[in-house]
Amino acid sequence: MSKVANGTPRGKKKSRRGKTFYINCSGCARSGMNAEKIKNYLIKNDLIMVDAVERADLILMLTCGLPTSTPHELKVIQEYKKLKGEIIICGCLPAMEPERLAEVFDGRTVITKELERIDEIFPDLRYKFKDMDDTNRLFTEGHYHQYSRDAKIPITALFLESFAYFVRGLQRIVLNVIEYEVKMPFLERTGLPRLIEVDPDGYSIRISSGCLGNCSYCAIKDAIGRLRSKSPDDILEEIRIAISKGEYRISFVSDDAGAYGLDIGTNLVSLLKRVLEEDERIQIEYLQDVHPQYLCRFGDEFIELVRTGRIKSLQTAVQSGSERVLKLMNRPLDVEEYKTIIKKMKKAYPAIRIRTQMIVGFPSETEKDFEETVRLLRDCHFDQTDAYQYHEYSSCDSKKIFPKIPKETMEERQRILLDMGRPRMIIFSRINIKRVLQQIAFMLGLWKEPKY
Repeated sequence: MSKVANGTPRGKKKSRRGKTFYINCSGCARSGMNAEKIKNYLIKNDLIMVDAVERADLILMLTCGLPTSTPHELKVIQEYKKLKGEIIICGCLPAMEPERLAEVFDGRTVITKELERIDEIFPDLRYKFKDMDDTNRLFTEGHYHQYSRDAKIPITALFLESFAYFVRGLQRIVLNVIEYEVKMPFLERTGLPRLIEVDPDGYSIRISSGCLGNCSYCAIKDAIGRLRSKSPDDILEEIRIAISKGEYRISFVSDDAGAYGLDIGTNLVSLLKRVLEEDERIQIEYLQDVHPQYLCRFGDEFIELVRTGRIKSLQTAVQSGSERVLKLMNRPLDVEEYKTIIKKMKKAYPAIRIRTQMIVGFPSETEKDFEETVRLLRDCHFDQTDAYQYHEYSSCDSKKIFPKIPKETMEERQRILLDMGRPRMIIFSRINIKRVLQQIAFMLGLWKEPKY
């Protein structure tokens, strides 16, 4: 639970212990878990979280760095510079776009792979970030506030806060019933697809950080570093904690889940077997980022796990259907073998949801290459396809590949792929029940939209 203060008590000099902080988080599930862990770290050290950035002494931004997020993040940084709080930029942006960030910001930064360096920013804090347990929730801005024990709060405010906390708990129970007992069974029975992602309100376990890949276009690896797998025993302990809390639907968060364990002498299939054997009620709600090469490597072993019906969804970013382009991307793949694996998974468990990702306009991509991507999507019938235009980073090898593809060609190819995916997404699958209730409460004056 987060601490929110209405101000420093009169007559008290504000110290580091009394400092307030605000977190702005954007990006993927990794970023959300990092933000939640930072929040827990600061609160444990008696800093106070506020729900309005204008009131914060410290403003921590967990950034993304992808081209779809960077312009907005840079704009937000410029707006925050007008406020009183010291800004600390965390996440991937400082590593992925250092030149663009330097144009608007010259303050302190902590990149994702070196997040423990946050202890250097707060050397006087008693509890160290490196000693904090990992979190099992994603950060959700504006949620779960608690007053500082040092603040003088009227008893009516405390009562209202306690009542609001009770209502939020009840709301979560109702939302879970609707989501898991009504919406998802309906979609599974009808075969209709739905959004595939980490549930921000669900239980998540980070199984590894970093990546073993070396994709020629990717700057994320500069931010997240090499693969660092969590031990199977530690993951099993988190599973047992989840069970003790009545949590059986679990998302596995990772930058490179397919490579899990290769740095510690094990692998993903071995981990999944142990997790599913731990308790028959456990379901893997979402398995993030399984590289296609590992699906092909694990083959029938992985398909047998899918056949249990307890791996509900996964993400496998293929990026292109052209083996020539995949080789240039440094992601070599036998595309026909990959198609076979996808088809076998869907046959083993027809309700499994599979999400993929494509990059259009990679340097030298021809019409023939693009047609092979279209053919892959038609053959595999993915439940969700994300399509992005190629973006060139100064640190990446792909900048040396020519010819470059015109912007208008990339836009057209992206539109085609997105249009192909759209018929498989229905309105009901896109409904964020929690967000709908928030909007209704907002219109009735019962809920305040968080400030960003």
